[in-house]
Amino acid sequence: MKVRITLGKLPWKYQTETRFPYLDKLHKRLVEMFAAYQPKLLKGIVSGCHGYPTHEMSMPAGDTEFEKLIKQFDKEVKSAKPKVGGFFEVKPTEEEAKHARFLEPVLFAWSVDEDANGRPLNSPKRVLCGACKFPDITCVPEPFLVSKAVTKKLEVFRVSTGMLVVKSRVLKLLQDAIGDQVETGEAVIAKSNEKLTGDERVFWVRPKQMIGDRLLKVIGDQCPKCKRLLSRGVGMNDKHVNNRGGGLVDMRDWVEHFGTTKSDIAVVAGYNGRIEDGVPRWYWPILMSGALVAYLKANKVTGIAASTSQIEPEVYFSKDGEPTFEPNVRTFGTVAASAEVEREDAVRIEAGRNAVAALKDVPWDCDKDGYVYLHLTTPEVMVLDPMTWEEDSDGPYRVPKFKKPGLYRLPVKAIKDAEGKKRGVAVDSATLLFIDNSFFSELQDHYDWDKATKSDGNIDPKYHNEIAAKIGSRFGVCSAPSAKFKSEFAGDGLYTIDAKKIEACPV
Repeated sequence: MKVRITLGKLPWKYQTETRFPYLDKLHKRLVEMFAAYQPKLLKGIVSGCHGYPTHEMSMPAGDTEFEKLIKQFDKEVKSAKPKVGGFFEVKPTEEEAKHARFLEPVLFAWSVDEDANGRPLNSPKRVLCGACKFPDITCVPEPFLVSKAVTKKLEVFRVSTGMLVVKSRVLKLLQDAIGDQVETGEAVIAKSNEKLTGDERVFWVRPKQMIGDRLLKVIGDQCPKCKRLLSRGVGMNDKHVNNRGGGLVDMRDWVEHFGTTKSDIAVVAGYNGRIEDGVPRWYWPILMSGALVAYLKANKVTGIAASTSQIEPEVYFSKDGEPTFEPNVRTFGTVAASAEVEREDAVRIEAGRNAVAALKDVPWDCDKDGYVYLHLTTPEVMVLDPMTWEEDSDGPYRVPKFKKPGLYRLPVKAIKDAEGKKRGVAVDSATLLFIDNSFFSELQDHYDWDKATKSDGNIDPKYHNEIAAKIGSRFGVCSAPSAKFKSEFAGDGLYTIDAKKIEACPV
C-alpha cells in the first residue's frame, strides 16, 4: 500500500512558500522512524496537499508495525514547536484493491435521479421527519424517474439516495453474482415519451445492506425537530485541522462497522451534502467488494472502475476491527463477455486509431480558426468539464447534420451561456471536452487533467494526441476562446452548445 504523510504549520492554510525550515527536524525524524518503509520526499506541488511537502512510502497491507509508528509519530508532531499539524493517507495498489472488503467504486456519471439544476426528480415515498423531509431511502419511489443522462454509452450510473441505476446487461450480471443482496426495479425517463427497449432499458439496484457511518466527517446544522444533520462533509477542512491542536489526521475511510452480514455491495449510513432551502443536494455512497468490481470490469461493464488515471482506489476500514482485505480474490462465475464482443471492441478501437492517425495535423483547441474539431462515428456527442467530469445531465447532444463517420467541427460561437436554459454543463476548468458518445467511457478511463496542460496553462497537443491514439477517438477540446471569435464561452460558468451548428468538415 502507498502511504503519504503531509505536515504543515498551524493554522492550516494553502502555502506558496518553497522552504519550510520549521519542518526540517520533523522530516528528519520521519525518515528515521519509517526507514524500513523507504520514505521519499515528493518533488513539486502534490495534488491535495495544500502546497505543503509530502513524504511517500510503501507498506504491506495490514502492517501492525506501521500502526505503532504512526501513533508514536503523531505524539511527536503534537509536541512540536511551532504548532504543526498534518494528515496521512493510505491507498492500495490496483492488485490490492481486488482483495478489498469494501471500496468506493468510481462512477463516471453524475446522479441520474436529479435534473440539470441538481433538484431531485423523485419525491420521497416515505419521509422520516415532517420538518426537514428527511427520506427513508429504503423505500424506492414508484415509478422511479431518471434523467436522459441514462442514454449515454455507459452501463452504471450514480443515484443520490443509496442506489445505482444500471442497464439490463449489468442487472443480469449482478443478479447472477449477488442477487440475494439487492432489490431491483425498472426506471423510466422523466418528462419523456421515450421508452427504452432491449439492452438500453435501465433498472434501479438498491443494496439491502447498510454499513456504519464514517468516523471522519465535517458536520453542520441540525433539524430543530428530529436533530438529523442538514449538512455533512467528508474528510479534512481548515476548521477541522485548526481545532485539533496539532498532530496527524488519519484520512483513511473509517466506518463504524461493515454491517450485520457479509456482503459485496452496501450503502454507507451517512450521506454527503446538504439540505439547502428545503432542497436536498446529497448522495449516499455505494460500496462494493474489490472482487465484485473486478467481476464487472472483467465483463467489460462501462461507467464504473476501482480507480482511474486521476482517482486512486478508496478502500474502507472498520472501527470494529473487521479485516480491510480478504486473503483471496473471490470470483463470481464465468465472465460473460464473449470472444466475439472482445473482437468487436478491438475492431472499433483499431478503426478509431487509424482515423486518429489520419487527423494528426488537425489543430487542438480553437485558437487557429475558432473551431473545435472531433471525429464522430455516431450522431451523439458528450460535452463535459475535463477536470470535474461534470457533464450535461440531459445526456448526449444529437447532431442533426450527421450523415456518416468522419471529422466534424463546431464553431466556438455555438457555445452559449446556459443560464436560464434547459440544459448545460457546469465548467470549473475553463475548458470543455467533446467526445463521440461511443468512446465516452474510454476517455474517462485514460484522460488525466493534471497532464492535459503545459506549465503556461495552454492545452498540451502532444498529450492529447497520445490519449486520442490510446482510446481510438479524436475528441475535441476547447479553452476560453479569443473575443474575435464571438463566443459566449468565457471560462468558468454554465454553458450549452447549439448542436445544429456541428457540421462535417469540408474535404
